[in-house]
Amino acid sequence: MSAETHTLRNVFFCIWEDAARKGRQMGRPATKLSIVRSFMSINVIAVAIFRLSIYFCAKGLWLPSMFCYYVNIIAFGIDGSPYSEIGPGLVVVHLVGNVLHAKIGRNCTLFGRNGIGGKGKGNTGGWRGGPVVGDHVTLGFGACIITDQPIGDHAMIGAGSWCFKGVPERAIVGGLPAELLRFKTGEEVQAEIDS
Repeated sequence: MSAETHTLRNVFFCIWEDAARKGRQMGRPATKLSIVRSFMSINVIAVAIFRLSIYFCAKGLWLPSMFCYYVNIIAFGIDGSPYSEIGPGLVVVHLVGNVLHAKIGRNCTLFGRNGIGGKGKGNTGGWRGGPVVGDHVTLGFGACIITDQPIGDHAMIGAGSWCFKGVPERAIVGGLPAELLRFKTGEEVQAEIDS
């Protein structure tokens, strides 16, 4: 993790991007007023607290980091490890039941009851034992990633699916265990970039 990643300025930039993307997904225009309106969403608040927990942890401030971590668990039911790293534009649609420990890229969407983490074997690969999740990745409701292998950009994990291995870029996977269903078209990828 670079030092510039963990500045308050970057944290607030990411929170702004989270709120803006949440508003776009709700069909709101990308005006400053609509972004501010998105800040009233508990989804944006919970992700902001998650970001602050990560920030304080990176700075070695354990008390505020753990405070934010426990507030998220108690108030919103989201277990977001302060050892995670998340890019701007994260949208968590349904908060309760999410367990997150990974490096998550830009503009990812988690629909709820998602678990993202490693195989409990330490730093055997991936990011701190967990997966590196690419940009524009979508996890359907109940989808889990339990691996230390990477999840490629624009991948989609279907609802209720469990991934025990890496997923290539643009792949749509589903099932238990998750298997490749098909690859996204260029139009589908462009629609994700525009949202």
